[in-house]
Amino acid sequence: METPRVNDPSFWADTLPRVMVNPRDPQAGDEARQIRTWVKGQGVWDGHVFFATSGSMGKSKWVALSKQAMLASADAVNQFLGVDSSDRWLQALPDFHVGGMGIWARAHLSSSSVVSLGGRWRPAKYAEILAQEGVTRSSLVPTQLTDLVYSNICPPSCLRSVLIGGGRLNDEVYQRAMGLGWPVMETYGMTETASQVATARVGERTLRVLPLWQVRENEHSCLAVQGRALLTAYLRCNEQSVESLDPKVDGWFVTKDVARVNEGYLEVLGRKDRSVKLLGELVDLDRVASELGACVSVPGLEVVSIEDVRMGAVLVAVIEQKDGEHVVKGEIEKYNKHCHPLLRVGRVVSAEEIPRTPLGKVRYAALSDVVQRLLDAE
Repeated sequence: METPRVNDPSFWADTLPRVMVNPRDPQAGDEARQIRTWVKGQGVWDGHVFFATSGSMGKSKWVALSKQAMLASADAVNQFLGVDSSDRWLQALPDFHVGGMGIWARAHLSSSSVVSLGGRWRPAKYAEILAQEGVTRSSLVPTQLTDLVYSNICPPSCLRSVLIGGGRLNDEVYQRAMGLGWPVMETYGMTETASQVATARVGERTLRVLPLWQVRENEHSCLAVQGRALLTAYLRCNEQSVESLDPKVDGWFVTKDVARVNEGYLEVLGRKDRSVKLLGELVDLDRVASELGACVSVPGLEVVSIEDVRMGAVLVAVIEQKDGEHVVKGEIEKYNKHCHPLLRVGRVVSAEEIPRTPLGKVRYAALSDVVQRLLDAE
């Protein structure tokens, strides 16, 4: 099972199981070989594509998606966007990520064309290709849009939409992007849903649930989804074997995202696994990071928690900048003075680099380890 040529239309008719691998991840490469051996002769995995995902908590697993699921997702996105054969996509995401694969699926169904960015991510080069190739559609992660915004790069007039997914988009970045003319469409989705569940229109921040999906809140306020684009199963590689697990219950997949559903609209409030107890109250770390980010004038700010005997946890702001704690000291003191007492930041540390996945999503488990080591060394 060689590396699949996803730009070949025959890929979507091919029933061979395909494993998508990040070439810079040796562990994923080893597990991919293990999966390829394991699926041989098991007809149940025909027409499936396997994507590695670590999630925000760093636990490695593989998501098995059928090509029918990916095409169902692509069809729903195409209809929502109004994609047709006149459109031209710029592929700036890797094929081993479901967001990158989704572009090829949408192009296949709509007979639209795709231009690949290739090479390392460079904001200026991306904007140059948009204009040169007359690109009308693209997908980025928040980190990439942030790079464009902080470089004060404007989009060409041919660009109709740029889908933003894979993580929370900072409010300031969104406002600056719109001010520069970027036709931002925020999205919510995950590998397990073969891409988007809900998408906002250009100029709006309200996520509309795509018709493909049924959504509801469970008893813990976590979002549950049902639809034809759901994963088939998770795979986990052990030393001697591969285990598969279908996480769906009666066709529903429960996410770890706390959300509010209201008449076809979706509001994602935060991650269940990004909440901590402070003095008996549940605090959403993503909310703290968002509110703190609005007060602090440096990019690359994240918030984690460390255990505290008295309070249960203490919030720690992490600045991705040398001596960053001194740069933002006054701003954080001002934030602490005006915020809710439970949302106050107790410590500030500087990290040379915040651990991220290849697409820029923060690896919070690894970041917490970095913070703990920095504090232990003080």
